[in-house]
Amino acid sequence: MNPFTNRLAITLAALMTIASPLASAALPRPDTPTRGQGSGLLQLVQNYFFDGITLAGLVLAAICFFIVAMNAVKKFHEVTDKKATWTDFFTLVGVGAVLLIIVIWLINKAVEIL
Repeated sequence: MNPFTNRLAITLAALMTIASPLASAALPRPDTPTRGQGSGLLQLVQNYFFDGITLAGLVLAAICFFIVAMNAVKKFHEVTDKKATWTDFFTLVGVGAVLLIIVIWLINKAVEIL
């Protein structure tokens, strides 16, 4: 390696080491869990876990909504190509809406149980 490159790398590493506490000085503090800090570390971890599970439930509901919408668009395309009937389309949309309602209700029940 070139001696100039070595000195440049060492200088940059030293500057980053010196500047890193200054760069992180203005970072915001992390939010507390929705259930609060708790009385100890274990309870704090449980509260963060609860928030993570709640977020996972929201992601699951969003994925279910996307799947139902994607299938409805496919079925609409089949209807416009005369491969399916409007009854098929409205049945798919109705069953998809009921399934979404059930998924959201189950996720809310799971959050209450936790």
